[in-house]
Amino acid sequence: MRRSLAILGALAALCCTAEVAAQPAEVLLIQNSAPWGANAWQSELNLSGIPYTQIQYQDLGNVNLGQYHMVITSSVQGSPYNAALQQAMSDFESFVQGGGVLVWSGCTQSGETPYPHPPFGGQDFYGADSNNVVLDPSHDLLVGVTNPIYGSSASHNYFSGLPVDAEVLVNHSGNGNPVLYVLYEGMGLLIASGHTWEYGWSNNQDAGIVLRNAVNWGWAFDPCAGVDLDGDGWTDCDNDCDDQDPTVHPGAAEICDDGIDQNCDGATDEYADDDGDGYSNCDGDCNDFDPLAFPGGVEVCDFSDNDCNGWIDDGFDQDADGWTECEGDCDEANPAIYPGAAEECNGYDDDCDGVVDEQTDDDHDGWTVCQGDCNDNDPTVYPAAPELCDELDNDCDQAVPENETFDGDGDGFVECLDCNDADPDIFPGQQEICDAIDNNCDGDVDEGLDGDGDEVSVCEGDCDDTDATIYPGAPELCDELDNDCDEALAEYEFDNDGDGFIECAECDDTDADVFPGAPETCDDGIDSDCAGDLEFTEVDNDADGYSECGGDCDDEDSTVNPGAPEICNGLKDDDCNPATDELGDLDLDGFNICQGDCDDLNDAAFPGADEVCDGVDNDCNGLADDGIDYDHDGHSGCNSEDCNDNNASVYPGAPEVPYDGIDQDCDGVDLTDIDGDGFEGGPYGPDCNDNDAEINPDATEDCEDGLDGDCDGIADGYDDDCVTGDDDEEPTNCECHAAGGSGAGAPLALLAGLGGLALRRRARGARV
Repeated sequence: MRRSLAILGALAALCCTAEVAAQPAEVLLIQNSAPWGANAWQSELNLSGIPYTQIQYQDLGNVNLGQYHMVITSSVQGSPYNAALQQAMSDFESFVQGGGVLVWSGCTQSGETPYPHPPFGGQDFYGADSNNVVLDPSHDLLVGVTNPIYGSSASHNYFSGLPVDAEVLVNHSGNGNPVLYVLYEGMGLLIASGHTWEYGWSNNQDAGIVLRNAVNWGWAFDPCAGVDLDGDGWTDCDNDCDDQDPTVHPGAAEICDDGIDQNCDGATDEYADDDGDGYSNCDGDCNDFDPLAFPGGVEVCDFSDNDCNGWIDDGFDQDADGWTECEGDCDEANPAIYPGAAEECNGYDDDCDGVVDEQTDDDHDGWTVCQGDCNDNDPTVYPAAPELCDELDNDCDQAVPENETFDGDGDGFVECLDCNDADPDIFPGQQEICDAIDNNCDGDVDEGLDGDGDEVSVCEGDCDDTDATIYPGAPELCDELDNDCDEALAEYEFDNDGDGFIECAECDDTDADVFPGAPETCDDGIDSDCAGDLEFTEVDNDADGYSECGGDCDDEDSTVNPGAPEICNGLKDDDCNPATDELGDLDLDGFNICQGDCDDLNDAAFPGADEVCDGVDNDCNGLADDGIDYDHDGHSGCNSEDCNDNNASVYPGAPEVPYDGIDQDCDGVDLTDIDGDGFEGGPYGPDCNDNDAEINPDATEDCEDGLDGDCDGIADGYDDDCVTGDDDEEPTNCECHAAGGSGAGAPLALLAGLGGLALRRRARGARV
């Protein structure tokens, strides 16, 4: 349930101002006339070291809640207390919306009015169900709470008609009604519960565990952390003046004529005049940060549109050359003078670069353009310069010599560059051929024709100038090539047995089964593969039972052969498989046996794996299912040793708590008959005194001991077994309603007779 932006704006002083960093430093605890609830809150606040101020509910109307970071209602029954909370409801809601944390512990008893309904539309009612179910055990408010929860009398309360966006954390198990919920409203937080500090008492929980979580979580709550409702990158605490509109935030562009302060500067800027020149943006001010720029302003030479007509420095180009004085026009009376104009020999700075360029010598050849340099970008060109063979007018005489322009053979090179201008096949860059002529005009003849570096060129009879082993007179090699250029091969360069290898390349050119790489046959005395190592291929040199041709990959090491076991030596292939198996990872779990994998066929077993209850040594530490004790009670949940490994009070041999429905010692039985008289005791058993075997429903009433010996709910003075007289006269009984639940109570005379025992029971059941 979101309140309007107007409410949030009015509450800005509570959180989203410069004081946000300096949160109020205390908790306000609202006390009832009965001390129990407030005493529990005091204990937890002191334990957490959180400062607090305590007031009586009568003083609630005189307190400014905005001075505190967290407010706690102590939740003890009482109609005046409840009425005071309801009267201050608008203050509570404003406190939460402004960034405060409100812990609202609703507690009432049957018949009390009005119920202390929570803020923002919650409804609190009294019921009879005290068993509850945790819906979100991961929530900070329920850390350490075991599901389900068996509550005290205070948990009889439940909620209905919840506010919008309320997140329910605990429900009644019987009727599904919410018992605990949280709600973010505005900038703050509401924690609403139907229980007090006794919550969890009967489930062996530490008394006050939910309360303690509420104290610490609420105190750490930051009203400005991550609260950006419209997703524009700004929160209320960043001065977002409308966190429901992503177009509104500090720095946003103002829009004219919409009446909205888009940039959160406290004004609708479309009506603002930031530079004080009498015009706003919506009045046509094209630059509301420059007082010299506004509609009708005087245009000055300042690179601004002073009159807001869309033109900058208009009217300042007096010579209409497209350049103003502001833009660097150094002569507004001469349209031929402006930045970038061509420099001429006229005594003016035509291009406005601050230099009369006709007086410069750009190529540093000692001549300027106005002194006759016909190319002031080439230092080889100037008056009286020597003519070069570059087809340029080097001496600036407006003529190029004949030998620089005439191409007599039409090969693209002028006479002064061509070493033979009468032959079109001779010119610079031409390919050299064997003709005793300088074909490429480099001064050498037939150079560069020894392509393979054998010092014999094709001009000298080299039949293959790409192979340095081939030239006239070269020795014949076993390569099936004409090495000596005699147009014939040597006899040993032929393949006589047709096995693909010539005679000089194999050890027996008469046997087609003998050639390099042929499979070796063991013990036939023939070097089939021509390796020349018959001794090594057919003899078991290391006497390990395997020769080289028998698969021994190292016939000099008897520990290496196809039958040897692979060991973790990291150096060699022991079993010739061929792989060093110690580097393998058969189950692909990232570890091999040499890295400590104790079972390389199980990907759930490797060093560092999480141990689980599966009878396997998952982490390879030599122990199976070790270290699994989730509740740290010294007993493992594996093999059903610990019957509840999520509850540290449950394990074999644990002390049994009677009547709680839990088998603490894992013997399969809950302790329900303490005195062994055959009748269950506790709140649900028929034995009214489970500490005395003489007292049970089958016992004979002793009319002199003042006790209810037969557990019929009537003591000696009223028991039919003991009372005689008029049959029409009924004993008078009275009912007593304890805070721990409803039902018939003992008569006053019986309570007096029971003495200390009855008083102790009543005292514990009355706490809320």
